[in-house]
Amino acid sequence: MSMSSNHFLLNRLATLMLQHEQQCLSVDLLFDDEKIGDLVKSVQIDSPYQQLLLQGVLTESVKGGNLFVGFTVEGYFHYNLGEVLYSKSQNENGQYLLGRYISSKLPGIERGITFALDHQVRNGSFDGLTHFINSNENHTPNVCLDPVLNAFILLGIERTAENLFTDFKENQIKLLTLVRSKLKYTGKKKILSDLDQLLWKKINKIKAKDIQHFFLLSQQLISRDSFEINDFYSAYQVFKKLSPTKNFHHYNVEILENLGQSFLRFSKKKIALSCYESAMNEAESAELQLHLKSHVAQINKSMSNTNIAVKYYQEVIDTCFIEGLWSIESKTKLRLGEIFKQQGRFSDALILFEDVISVYKKKYGNYHSETARSLGYLGSYYIYIQHWEDAEKIIRESMNIRVQILGEYNTKTCISYVNYAEILNELSDFKSCKFYLEKALLIRINKFGRDHQDVAYTLFGLGNMYLKMGDLSLAKKHHNEALEIRERKLGSEHIFTQKSRLTMLSIHAHLGEFQDFLTIKMAYLSHEAGNQKEIDKIEKMQRDYFK
Repeated sequence: MSMSSNHFLLNRLATLMLQHEQQCLSVDLLFDDEKIGDLVKSVQIDSPYQQLLLQGVLTESVKGGNLFVGFTVEGYFHYNLGEVLYSKSQNENGQYLLGRYISSKLPGIERGITFALDHQVRNGSFDGLTHFINSNENHTPNVCLDPVLNAFILLGIERTAENLFTDFKENQIKLLTLVRSKLKYTGKKKILSDLDQLLWKKINKIKAKDIQHFFLLSQQLISRDSFEINDFYSAYQVFKKLSPTKNFHHYNVEILENLGQSFLRFSKKKIALSCYESAMNEAESAELQLHLKSHVAQINKSMSNTNIAVKYYQEVIDTCFIEGLWSIESKTKLRLGEIFKQQGRFSDALILFEDVISVYKKKYGNYHSETARSLGYLGSYYIYIQHWEDAEKIIRESMNIRVQILGEYNTKTCISYVNYAEILNELSDFKSCKFYLEKALLIRINKFGRDHQDVAYTLFGLGNMYLKMGDLSLAKKHHNEALEIRERKLGSEHIFTQKSRLTMLSIHAHLGEFQDFLTIKMAYLSHEAGNQKEIDKIEKMQRDYFK
């Protein structure tokens, strides 16, 4: 018999399972079925039923002395059920699938309906999806996720949005949140960007926004311009004042955390700190409070409030130890270890780094991204104290793990390339240093474009290499481009921007370029990131080189 007979048999089985609301059917029932009874009764080795049993698509089992048959793999069942539901929906009104979802007790009905909705989308219809999305059923976003995702990909962002997302009610917001997460996870950046642009435009036209609107918009703040973030923050503050008694804790926490992350992109640390502290105070679970408290500590550290940062980190670590929250505890230990390293408390820092590595290797194994990340912290520690051989060994181990699990062209692997190159530069292995930096640069440019902060970081490393080699011309070229990118992407006040300015000051001084030196000096001094120690160095540099 042909494969079409196999398909017919599977389709009929799914139909009967839907009718009887059972995933396993009595073989006696199938014997009596006028459409497939003869196919099931046949004991010929090449009969459709026997083929499907031999291929492992179907499985027979004995229950209570009776012989039953069912699909071996749930995925086979869901797909065939979806075909049946799609076929039936063609002869019914648009509410057919939603009605089945609500009334059917058949296990697996959700996945079957998902496949049926997907069939509709692939045939250019939004009929079933429209009824699901506009219903008040709590779980419909999960049923609709894959079909909506395919609709955006196959039928276009604008067409799908116009048909499915009109008033942005709660179910629509939940679904769009899931869609955005999956697009991000699967790396479909162009579709995500186009969707975000459309949502930003449509939702901002709504005059009377509710908390769900702010929640959805906040998810894309990390990619918006500074003035857009400021406008959002102002509108959100007005909304909160007008709705002071409403319980929006879950939404508020995520909105505030997203705002905090976005403000940090532009080095607006004070307002970012305020957002994170507000989020921490609104968080209802202890785990979330600890997660946010660790971020509050991190921002305090970046604002030179080191004592507060250490206090908060230690409180988080102690509480996590009691509660058994080893993941947050480990991440916080790495951050506290960084402070100890910078304070010269080297033995305390080393204990924390090695403790986290031990935990990660036990929990995740030797070859895991978190293990690689923790080794990166230890390698950075050895770089800081200039133990270059130890640093080279640890960073190479971290790099090899990332290459093995992420691939050599992954952007996270680039982190190890750049760190490893820094060590090779100190060891005067310029050939290898250049190889890893140029490899990282090419990967990052291909991934992010040239105007990106990670590209600037790599150019900074290349500039340092040429400085050590004594090639001031190439050093100036790379450091100047790094500075220009950082000014555009990070802002004038960011610590990395200021670090680039300090390097450019040294280059201009060595080249005797007085006017360029003064221009960079004024830019450096005009921002609060400058500190007296560095200012004294600049003044001495000016006296030494421009008498």
